[in-house]
Parts: sequence; structure tokens; C-alpha cells
Amino acid sequence: MILIREATEADNEALQQLNREAPMRGNLTIRVERIPDFFAINRRIGPFKTMVAETGGRIAGVLTIARHPAVLEGKVQEIGVIRDIKIHPDFRGSTALFRLLYTFLQYALNQKWNILYATALKGNARVISLMGGRAGLPSLVPAGHFIQFNFFPKRRYKGTTRYQIITEEPSDDLLAFFNAWYSRYKFGPVISAESLHDSVVLSAWKNNVRHASIVLQDVSNFRQNVVEDWSFTTGLVIRLWQFFHMFLPLPLPPRKGKPLRCLYVRYFAATEGTACALASLMTRARKMAWDGRYTFLSAGLHYRDPLLKIFRKHPSIPARLYAFILSLEDNNASARRISGDILFNDFTLI
Repeated sequence: MILIREATEADNEALQQLNREAPMRGNLTIRVERIPDFFAINRRIGPFKTMVAETGGRIAGVLTIARHPAVLEGKVQEIGVIRDIKIHPDFRGSTALFRLLYTFLQYALNQKWNILYATALKGNARVISLMGGRAGLPSLVPAGHFIQFNFFPKRRYKGTTRYQIITEEPSDDLLAFFNAWYSRYKFGPVISAESLHDSVVLSAWKNNVRHASIVLQDVSNFRQNVVEDWSFTTGLVIRLWQFFHMFLPLPLPPRKGKPLRCLYVRYFAATEGTACALASLMTRARKMAWDGRYTFLSAGLHYRDPLLKIFRKHPSIPARLYAFILSLEDNNASARRISGDILFNDFTLI
């Protein structure tokens, strides 16, 4: 019999093991480690509740919902972020995932949340999409996909004469710059000085005007991406990379069973008409990734984001993350409206 209960700190090691048993599959199959604390990444999102499906003393599955402030319709609203969707391979096909989702649906209704938001890589995305309308669960509205770019670090950097690239400390002016930019996104973040803790902010200035900024962050102190496998095409690239790395000054290549060293572009913003300034910042960030001996500089954008044309200019190994929305109060009318717009997702919190 499967029992649904709230997770506790005592479940930390068992949940770490479940992560190892249920990796995220894509061009790179990644096992997300959360050493030393499984729950640390959820605390960064907001107040959360993690539930587990347990049977015979084993954890069969886990699911988390976190309360998170986000920009919708130009206003800050509290939404429910569904995450940590993991089912142990031995229990796929059981009722574990249905029962976890049903429990959280009742919880969301009790909390009077209207909008629920979830993202998933291809394997979980198929599971989520197939569950809509079954066993009394409402359908989740697909909202397209995000492209996660894993950019190659850049050894040589000539700089730019068009902009002055500087590092900035958090200020009211900088926070207003970011929040004005993200007001145009659905699920845009609400950025505070605390959001920029343990980060590096790079900005492109010209004639005493800030034209673009990016926020760089290393999250390896609470999340580690361990490579388990790769697709055939990606494997060809990586094997060549590993071979030539022995003779040429190349970034550290991925290796199976080893954590990837990734530097993330967590946030980005630009003034209207000068988004090209972001290209200069991305080139500088790739050089910083090289200097820091990172394997990748990682950033993610929604497939409708017009900034894709800038990010695609840099060589990378891409991955896809699928988005789903549920609106409880209006039979998914709000979800369908939101799904047609440009979404934001924080890739440091996957």
C-alpha cells in the first residue's frame, strides 16, 4: 500500500538516493545531486511542502510545491511552483505519481492558489502531459519549451570598444533595471538585493547609461550536475573534445560519473533597442567561465524570446525544458492565455 506523507529532514539521504535512481534525460543525461541538503534548493524558491509516496519502508516518489512571487499580467502574484517530480523506476506505472499530484491539488485549493506552474525534461514532460484529465486530475496546459544553452567557455577575449563592461554591486537603480525588464515576461522574477547574493553582476555601459546587465552564479554549493550518459550526437562531440583536450587548451570536457562545473547566467536585462549589448556581456562571461575552469556557461530562454537570436550566436550544447500551467479558478482560461506569451524560468533552481 502506498502512503502519502510530508517529507522530513530524516528523509534527506533517501531522497538523495531517489535522485540518483531517476536522472534527468536529454542530450546529456544528468543526475542532480543536492549534497549536503536535498531541501536547500527549495528554500531558495519560497515556503514549500515536500510530500513523498512511501511503501514498505521505501520512498517510491517525491513531489514539492513551493509558494513563489512572480510577475503575471504586470502584477506580482503568488503562484505555486510544482517541482521535484521523481518516481523510482521500480514504481513507474503505480499510482504513486497520481496520488502525489492529487494531494497537491487539494493543498493548492486550500491555499487558494489559482496558478500552478511546472517544468520538466522530456521524460517527465510526457508523463505530465498524459496525466491530464485522468483519475480526476485537471489537464495541465502546455506552454512551449525553454532552451537551455550550455555555452563553451572562451579562452581569448579581445574586449569591446562599443561598451564599458563593469561589475556592479546591488543598488536600487540596478534592481529597478532588472524588474522593469522582467515585467514583460510571464512568471518574471521579483529581484531584490537578496536575489543577487553570492553572484557577480556584469553591466554594459555607454555614455553613462546602462544598456544591459547579466547575473552570474555558481550553485555547486547546493546542487551538482553529475553526467550519467549522453546522446549519440552529443557523445561524438564530447569524445572529440576529450581527445583534443589532451593536446590543446580547451575547457574541461564532461566525463561520465563526474560533476559538471557550470557557471549560470541567472538573470539578464537590456534597454529597449540595445539588447545587442547582451552579446558583449555573454562573450565576457564565457571568458570568465574559462578563467574559472568551468565546463559550461549555462543560460535558458523561452522559445518565443526574441533574445534567442543573440544567444544562438555562441556555440553550445542545447537542451529542452518543457513548461506546463494550470489555473484552478477559471477552468484553465488564464493558463491558456499565459501559455501564449513569453515565459521566464530560473535555471539555477531546476
